[in-house]
Amino acid sequence: IDLNETFQHIQNIDVLVYASGKSHFSLLQDVKDDDIHEAYMIHVFNLIKVTQYFISQLMASEAGRIIVISSIWGEMGASMESIYSTMKAAQIGFVKALSQELVKTNVTVNAIAPGAVEGAMTNALATEDYHTLLEELPQNRLIQPNEIAHVTRYLLSKQAKSITGTVQRINGGWYL
Repeated sequence: IDLNETFQHIQNIDVLVYASGKSHFSLLQDVKDDDIHEAYMIHVFNLIKVTQYFISQLMASEAGRIIVISSIWGEMGASMESIYSTMKAAQIGFVKALSQELVKTNVTVNAIAPGAVEGAMTNALATEDYHTLLEELPQNRLIQPNEIAHVTRYLLSKQAKSITGTVQRINGGWYL
C-alpha cells in the first residue's frame, strides 16, 4: 500500500494501535513460501512501515502511545503454528527494541499478548477442538475482547507513562 496516499489526511496522531491477525495452521514442511511472505507482510513489515510513517507525529505528541496486539504464541510458540508464532515473536522483539529507542521521548511502546480470545480465530475451530481448548484453559473460558480493550485503554492513559517495553499477558493463567 502507498502509506502517503492512505494516511495523508492524518496530520496529528497521539496513538497507534496495531492489531493484525491471520493465523496459519500447518506443519512447517507444508508451509508455502507465499504463506510465509503473507504472514511477514501482515504481522511484521506493515507494523514497521506504519510505525515508521507515524513516528515523528507520535514523538511530537505530549503522550504518544504505540500498542501492538501480539499473541501468547509470540512468547510461547505453538505446534502447527510456527509461522504465526514466529511473526508474533518478531512483533514483541520490535516493541522491546523500539521502546529503548524512544525511552527518552514521550512515546511508550508496549505489546499485549492475549491467550485464546473469543473471535474469528476461535470461532473457526472444529467443535471438538474448541472444547479441547476450553478444557486446557485454567479458567475454562475464552478471553473476551473487552478485556483486551480494557488493558489497551489503560496503556493509553497518562497513568501509564512509565510503562514501556512490556508485554501485557491476558491469558487467564494459561501460560505464566
